[in-house]
Amino acid sequence: MIVKPILIGVALAALASLPLAVPMAAGVPVALAVGPVAITYDRDNALDLDFDIGCFSTECPVVELRYGASGQETLKIGL
Repeated sequence: MIVKPILIGVALAALASLPLAVPMAAGVPVALAVGPVAITYDRDNALDLDFDIGCFSTECPVVELRYGASGQETLKIGL
C-alpha cells in the first residue's frame, strides 16, 4: 500500500529534476535564480552562488532557469 505513493513521489521528483540534470550532464552551464539569489553550475567552476542586489530596485522574475554561459544564455525560462 505504501509503495505506490513512494514510487509516484520518486517519479515526480525525477521528472522535476530533468530540466537541470540533463543539461548538466551534457556540459551546458545551468543557472537557477530565485529572486536575487542565483546558483550556477558550470563544469569549469562547479557551483557558484551569486547575489544580485539590483533585483531589489528593479523588477526581476521570481524564478528563472537559464541555459548557457552568463551573458550568452541560449534559453531563459522565468515566472
